[in-house]
Amino acid sequence: MEDTQQRQISLDCYLNRSNAAVQRILKKHFQRPAGLAQRYLLTITGFFLHRKRIAELPIAGKLAVIGPASLMVEAGLLMSYGANWWAVARSAAPLVKKILEGENPGNIPVQQPTIFELAFNLKTAQAIGLQIPPIMLARATQVFD
Repeated sequence: MEDTQQRQISLDCYLNRSNAAVQRILKKHFQRPAGLAQRYLLTITGFFLHRKRIAELPIAGKLAVIGPASLMVEAGLLMSYGANWWAVARSAAPLVKKILEGENPGNIPVQQPTIFELAFNLKTAQAIGLQIPPIMLARATQVFD
């Protein structure tokens, strides 16, 4: 366990922290000196629990943040692109049924998502000074104001 904690510190990666610790970590990662252009990827476990806070912090720093699901965009992130999680969950039900009926999971073929979502938050785009091209808005499955 100590080795895992040391690796987390050396990678600046935090897992299984309390709510207060998550808030401090988010604030730290979304602060930056004025005028400094940064590009980085921050992966946060438990992002649905903290999605409102995750969405608020980058706006103050004028950072564009992309999330994995439209729920994150609805909360305030700039955009998301990924599999429709509801469709993935619905397609998992028959697989679970097969397993519960005794089929070997190794015999069930892997299914790839077939429905994808592209979502934008126009209020966030305006707040950070971005204009989403009309062609992208036309392709979006969801646009939040």
